[in-house]
Amino acid sequence: MKVCGVDLSAHDAIVVILNGTRTSWHLVDCEPRKITLPDDEDAGQVRTFRDAMDAFIKHHGIQRTAVKKRGKKGKFAGGSVSFKMEGLIQLIETCDVILLPVQTIAKIAKDHPDAFPEELNQYQREAFYTALTALDA
Repeated sequence: MKVCGVDLSAHDAIVVILNGTRTSWHLVDCEPRKITLPDDEDAGQVRTFRDAMDAFIKHHGIQRTAVKKRGKKGKFAGGSVSFKMEGLIQLIETCDVILLPVQTIAKIAKDHPDAFPEELNQYQREAFYTALTALDA
C-alpha cells in the first residue's frame, strides 16, 4: 500500500510517502516535501493549496493519506490555519484520508526508533512516523 504521511506545521503540510507494510516498506522519493498555504484568508490560495494536495496525491498514486491529528485544546493545540489545512485534506476524494492521534504515532515511533531514514530531513520526522503508522502491519 502506498501511504502519504502528513504533518501540519504553521502554514506547511510536510509530506512523506512510504510503500509496503509496516514491517517491509520503502521510502518513495518525492518533491515537493512541503505544500504551503501562504495566506489562509485568500480564497484563491486556499483553492491552490487544495488543488496542489490533490495533484500530489494523484501524481504519486497514493492510496491512503494519514494526517497527524491536531490537538483541539490545551498546551499543544493546533492553530487555526492547520485546522483549515486538515479539513481541506480530508475533502480529497482520490484516496482514503485518516486522522491519527499523536499517541498512536508516538507508540509506533517508540517501537521503531531506528526506522527513520537518513535521507529525510529532520523536519520530516513526524510525517514519516505518521506514514509508518498508517501502513498495514
